[in-house]
Amino acid sequence: MKNCLHALLVGLFVLATPAIGDEMHMKNGSRLIGTLVSGGGGSVVFNTEFAGDISVNSEHVLFITTDSGVTLLMKDGTVYEDKQIAATHDAMIVRDGDDNPVNLELADLDKVNPPDWEMGRGYNFFGKVGAAMLLEGGNTDNEEFDLNYEVVLRSLKDRYSSRGYFEFDEANGVRNKNKWRTVNKYDRFRNNSAEDYYGFLLAFERDEFANNDLRTYIGPYIGRQFYDSTLIDMAGEVGLVYVAEQYIDNTDDYDYPGGNWSLRLTSDWISGWLGPDATAFIDHDGIANFDDLDALILNTTVGFSLPVWAGFVFGADLRWEYDGGVVSDPNDPEFEDIKKTDTTFNFRLGYEW
Repeated sequence: MKNCLHALLVGLFVLATPAIGDEMHMKNGSRLIGTLVSGGGGSVVFNTEFAGDISVNSEHVLFITTDSGVTLLMKDGTVYEDKQIAATHDAMIVRDGDDNPVNLELADLDKVNPPDWEMGRGYNFFGKVGAAMLLEGGNTDNEEFDLNYEVVLRSLKDRYSSRGYFEFDEANGVRNKNKWRTVNKYDRFRNNSAEDYYGFLLAFERDEFANNDLRTYIGPYIGRQFYDSTLIDMAGEVGLVYVAEQYIDNTDDYDYPGGNWSLRLTSDWISGWLGPDATAFIDHDGIANFDDLDALILNTTVGFSLPVWAGFVFGADLRWEYDGGVVSDPNDPEFEDIKKTDTTFNFRLGYEW
């Protein structure tokens, strides 16, 4: 009897409400009329005629009603697909598969209108590519070219990713830098959780002017997504690797067991200074040689990116690399005094999708 009365109240509310669009009622008493676009990560995106898409912190929302069907993904995994949201004075209500009214709390809502892959249907493909170039003429002719990329194929169960960079520099027609690196990974999430995962990596790198013909490392790792929001998105990994070193000169090839780690962090905290959707990031990874703990390999990149137009982004980054495992050759002038550190600063234009 109670459920029937509840359903009647909901039906009367919907019928009595004119079809003026979706409504978002705020805790301060204000009301927005427009279209509910999406939600998740602690915010709701609502489209209005006077301001376009508006992102509102979920903590400020009292309740939402919709004039058309939306898809709701709850934190417990329940999906309400193509449902209207109605409301009483104290609750938001949808109907389940048996047409029974169900009370909703914003705190229990994970996503509004999520993409198919977040409901376990297929994969999401996204990535970015960026390039920096310098051409300088006059007393000194310099040519510098730097390319970086990252591509990801992601589902609820697993993730494939590849990222890397390429650097090529010339001065007065003489090449003075030729190095590249690519890191390829497969991640498997535990019990469909995005927080804990394990994976396997295969990476290659080369630095012509550091006597590094080819470095290959391969191995398993475990990872955790510590935070996942626009304010802080941070993940870390630790694992084991087998490293094989091949040198350009006559130095014997060398291989060793090691440990590896990585930390990736992005944040939109700089958006207040650089504009909406601007992000700062830190990427760090390293390898410890179990045969020689002084021969550390460290790679750290810090920078920011700023959306420009239609997926194009402008950014700047500083990359610092330390290679404690380089081998110099006093009998070869080209490799007799190799520096262990390399620092690169770039402004770049890129594209994200």
